[in-house]
Amino acid sequence: KDSRKAIGLMHWNIGGYEPFDIEVVAAFDIDKRKVGKDVSEAIFAFPNCTTVFCKDIPEIEVRVQMGRILDGFADHMRDYPDQCTFVLAEEKEATREDLVKTLKESGVEILLNYMPVGSEKAAKFPTPAIAILIFFIFYSSF
Repeated sequence: KDSRKAIGLMHWNIGGYEPFDIEVVAAFDIDKRKVGKDVSEAIFAFPNCTTVFCKDIPEIEVRVQMGRILDGFADHMRDYPDQCTFVLAEEKEATREDLVKTLKESGVEILLNYMPVGSEKAAKFPTPAIAILIFFIFYSSF
């Protein structure tokens, strides 16, 4: 809890929030290596390609739920090794109603929407979050 020891953070405080203020209360993905797992385990599953700054993440008892494949899945991605691409989960996709219900029941206050570039439909999918008055952040990977 010391900003001088923080590794991998450009800013310790953003809008009054610090890393230890964050509590994950819900998570969604489409990859079978993540769906159904505790977030503490899913964050390390392929195709995660980021540097691991902290290996010892305690279980938080929040399971990753199946999201939506709204923009489809690029056929050319099937030619890549599993560790470099998505492996689609077989679970039924969440509906808009499922998403809103989960967000309401979890008590979420801020929604971080982290999507691959080109995920236009998926980026718009969680907009019902606005209806339940949470702060919405869109972040696109590239």
